[in-house]
Amino acid sequence: MQKLSQLALLAMSVILVIGSTAFAQRGATLFGDVKINESGMDKSAPPKVMVILYKDVGGEVGRQPISDGSRYTFSNLSAGEYELAIEADNNEITRLRVTIQGLSNDPRGFRQDLDFTLTPRNSAAIKAGVVSAADFYNRSAANKSLFEKAEDAANKRSTIKRPLF
Repeated sequence: MQKLSQLALLAMSVILVIGSTAFAQRGATLFGDVKINESGMDKSAPPKVMVILYKDVGGEVGRQPISDGSRYTFSNLSAGEYELAIEADNNEITRLRVTIQGLSNDPRGFRQDLDFTLTPRNSAAIKAGVVSAADFYNRSAANKSLFEKAEDAANKRSTIKRPLF
């Protein structure tokens, strides 16, 4: 009986070694189904939505366009920490941390479904502009005088015409 349990233990360890070797050679797959609620969006100009996979160390791994009812797949991934980012019209809307390690949660790989709602942006909130620290910073009288002198000197310097050599 002891011989049989040792044999079973040996067989299980061989299977684990072979399985982990296959994982290391083939890599893992991260995939998921996508559900996007776009009910509040303008149907005439649907947004371009992308899923981007980033390795915790090493940058972007890949990107894929997604839509409601689609599936994304990233293959040949090594074990480690990743982030899935969702972009709509080139604006990142969220990030999700994903760990690829050990046994997967699905026979086809590591599954991470995406389910989110897109809402239109408030166009008034998108105004581009410049924020000056002078608008928000109260200087003392002495510092204000020094700042104005430096600002005048910088303005004069930028208007001096210099010969091009």
